[in-house]
Amino acid sequence: MVEATNHHPTLGPLRQVDAGLLNVGYAEVGPGDGRVAVLLHGWPYDIHSYGEVAPLLAAAGYRVVVPYLRGVGTTRFLSDATFRNGEQAALALDVIALLDALGIERAILAEAPVISVPTITLEGDANGVPHPDPSSYAQKFSGPSSHRTIQGGIGHNLPQQAPEAFANAILEVDPS
Repeated sequence: MVEATNHHPTLGPLRQVDAGLLNVGYAEVGPGDGRVAVLLHGWPYDIHSYGEVAPLLAAAGYRVVVPYLRGVGTTRFLSDATFRNGEQAALALDVIALLDALGIERAILAEAPVISVPTITLEGDANGVPHPDPSSYAQKFSGPSSHRTIQGGIGHNLPQQAPEAFANAILEVDPS
């Protein structure tokens, strides 16, 4: 059962659903029958990173789901006995369980900062963190990929600092 908790001004009411090992807190905006985009936050961020991105995608017809990852916000383990693990494989299983709990068969996944394998990588021109040249990892993707450096003094938190560029990357990767 999904229950609404509190309300975020641009993300709407927060909801809770049992999914796998977790009771997941998430926001959802956009039409219930739209193509699904799941926006995942990385550490140290949370769902508020997508406060400006989610409405842009919803306006384009997407059902946007923005969950708190394990250990963040209102997401809680269902059992105190569950081993705590923040590895990427555990997070991937959490997302699959969430999609199943919400009856979602297909979704576009987007995350910032990147914690898995993207098809479009975005980087701010002023993020201050040394990264390898994009050409050095482009061949590691099995499908088409592209890299974009967002200009204008953009730092590490692209969804908040360049929400239009982030939303446009999602819209461009959607084959629908």
